[in-house]
Amino acid sequence: MIRAIPVGRLFLRRRAISNRELEDFLKALAAGRDFELRIFRILQKLPRDRNIFPRMPCLLRHIAKLGGLDDEATFSKLRELNWARSHIDQLCRRFGGIRTLCTRNDIAIGVSPETEFNGKYYKFEHGYVLAFPSGVQSFLRMEAEMFGSISDITFQQKMAEGFSQALGTGNGWTKRRWRKLRVWRRKGRRSQEQVNDLAWGVERTLRCYADLNTVDRPDFGNVYIPVPFGPFFVGHPLEAGTHLSSFATNFLMLHELGHVQGSHDDERISLSCEQEADDFAFSVILSNQCDDSEKVANLVGAYFSLHILDRLEGLDQPREPSTHPPARSRIQALEKRVRASDASQHVRHDFETMTDHISKLGELFQSFHTAGGMNHTVYRTLVGSIRTGHRVVFKDQVLRLMLLGSSVMLCDYLGNLKYRLERGLEDLDEETRIEALEEVNEVFELTKDVLQISSKLQFAYRNAATSRLML
Repeated sequence: MIRAIPVGRLFLRRRAISNRELEDFLKALAAGRDFELRIFRILQKLPRDRNIFPRMPCLLRHIAKLGGLDDEATFSKLRELNWARSHIDQLCRRFGGIRTLCTRNDIAIGVSPETEFNGKYYKFEHGYVLAFPSGVQSFLRMEAEMFGSISDITFQQKMAEGFSQALGTGNGWTKRRWRKLRVWRRKGRRSQEQVNDLAWGVERTLRCYADLNTVDRPDFGNVYIPVPFGPFFVGHPLEAGTHLSSFATNFLMLHELGHVQGSHDDERISLSCEQEADDFAFSVILSNQCDDSEKVANLVGAYFSLHILDRLEGLDQPREPSTHPPARSRIQALEKRVRASDASQHVRHDFETMTDHISKLGELFQSFHTAGGMNHTVYRTLVGSIRTGHRVVFKDQVLRLMLLGSSVMLCDYLGNLKYRLERGLEDLDEETRIEALEEVNEVFELTKDVLQISSKLQFAYRNAATSRLML
């Protein structure tokens, strides 16, 4: 059956789309740059931290330093970057099968502002569209850096070797032996308080992504300066995490390309289709004729991506039904594939050792703070800013979250919160309730001329009131 679907103002017939319209469809999915620019301008007018770049995701901050443009022009250019396309181009260089797949098919690849952790796949008569979440790269980067900063020397060495091999730059670790000494000394100075801070950052970032599908930058970012992608940051505290996040992103890309390989009907995606896509990703990694260190790093990246997804699924958040199998079963399928593969004993041993290390670090972080026990990200920020006397922090943080692709989930929560505060349904004293309502109302007022936000806020508010009246 041929049917039309609305994407913004664009209406396309699912099976009658032409090759050149694939990119138009992708642009429609990623629409909203005008909205982002308006939010950016509102942020600049707030009294706190007019330069937004120090508190944006690390990749944006680093690229922002490279241009000699003003903040607004730099921001506009940053938002036009297609990191998903660049990442898949890199996969094509490293994996012959992926290069053949992308050459044989017309595939439009880009970033969409409002998607889940796993990305979106669309099939048309003449090609495919892959849209990846705008916040997932920064989210994985934050999580990986916090895991990597506390990882042991062997783990850091293996990730550095794999990344150097993937870039074809030689092994910086073995050439510079003093790196081990720097890592060892830094580990010796690590205090219980620092581990506790890392645990808090890991759990808070998880909770934010579960709540809003976006990144709440942890205080961890004030301790170390993040590093851009590259194999030459010898001994840097975040190096292992930088590499780990890159390989984790590889798996997200390979999974979606698995749907292309299977020519799955996006309207009839099933558990078996998702399992096929996973199996394709695992097979590409295991069959690639690359150095064992790169193979291990890609397998560990796939494990880390699924480990983080498993944590998200464990937060007991209300979610729409998913076609994906539980992350835990996907991890078990990966482990089974590695054990049954003809990969060398060295690959199987390193994979088992490194993934066991990741699992134990995850248990360590959970033992300090459980994300499931935290309040909703917006509520926690609102009440915390009032009780500490820094009310402007709430508006500042909410607007920044809007820049990172969470407008639907964020607006739904804000609309409901406004109604609940008006009716005194939150467990707050009267003075705090009034101040909280003032802050939420100010966000409504600040964004009243931004149609993409104000319409969602008003819809969520009216829906909350109507739902309550129907009870």
